[in-house]
Amino acid sequence: MQTKRWWQSVAVWGGVLSIATALGLAGIAFDPASGDFSGNIYTLWGSITAFSGGVMAIVGRLRAVTRIGK
Repeated sequence: MQTKRWWQSVAVWGGVLSIATALGLAGIAFDPASGDFSGNIYTLWGSITAFSGGVMAIVGRLRAVTRIGK
């Protein structure tokens, strides 16, 4: 199996973009001093899901030892 650098992997870049999008869309504000929470919990859940998916894509691609068949 041929090898390539991590930055040449489309799966890794997809994961990186997913993580970046998740961090940018969180839109949740929490004030630790007062305990005030503002934002949409559904937006937070979507961001957590996208972040997790991105991490899974990157880790999965880096750990892969076999190619996907046709």
